[in-house]
Amino acid sequence: MNWEDANPGYWRQVPGWTDWGELYNEVAMTTPPGSVIVEVGVAFGRSLLYLAQKIKETGKDIQVCAVDRWTPYPEHHFIYDETAPVVESERVAYECAKKHGGVFPAFIHHLNESGLADYVNVMRMDSIAAAQSFIASGIKPHFVFIDAEHEYEAVKKDLDAWWATGPEWIGGHDFSPKSEINFPGVWKSVFEKWPETKVKWQGSTCFVVRRSEIENGQPDGPYRYEYWKDGEVFKHQ
Repeated sequence: MNWEDANPGYWRQVPGWTDWGELYNEVAMTTPPGSVIVEVGVAFGRSLLYLAQKIKETGKDIQVCAVDRWTPYPEHHFIYDETAPVVESERVAYECAKKHGGVFPAFIHHLNESGLADYVNVMRMDSIAAAQSFIASGIKPHFVFIDAEHEYEAVKKDLDAWWATGPEWIGGHDFSPKSEINFPGVWKSVFEKWPETKVKWQGSTCFVVRRSEIENGQPDGPYRYEYWKDGEVFKHQ
């Protein structure tokens, strides 16, 4: 049984592309109570609602920040052009946006219908501005996941801005090391930011970097070895 079959929930009704459920399972389990988690690049909210659901199941008071401009950009052109969708997932996304009057209204609809709105803080703004607002407030997110624009310069700016907020670890999607076809801007900016030996390839599409390994040479921080559920602390086996 794969992670999708084992995790039913409202998120399945939401258009989008999510294949990092195992990573989000770990994030939900290992993030300490009272923390903030950030997802940059939300679209319709499929992965974000999956994460919010897993956090709810732990019983912890963790806030998920949804950061996105929710404005058209080239990678999502098919959502706005009825002649563009060529595969079923794109057609579903187009029809959802059309039904609700745009991607952002569709996201808000799904957020409210999911019953998970209390776990989510919506930040409709530029990624860099959102990161700067965290720095200004003194709030350090525990984990940041980046899945916004995939061009080199955009990813580089996101990595620099969000690493500066001080997260314990950071991850991102569409990571295909050495590929010149599948979003090369992602892995090139990641490997420019950190040594390749410090970047972990998680699943088939994601990278993760841990601050403890970058700054202290430790393979993992202590938070990796325990998780919180219903107020109790359990050790990883």
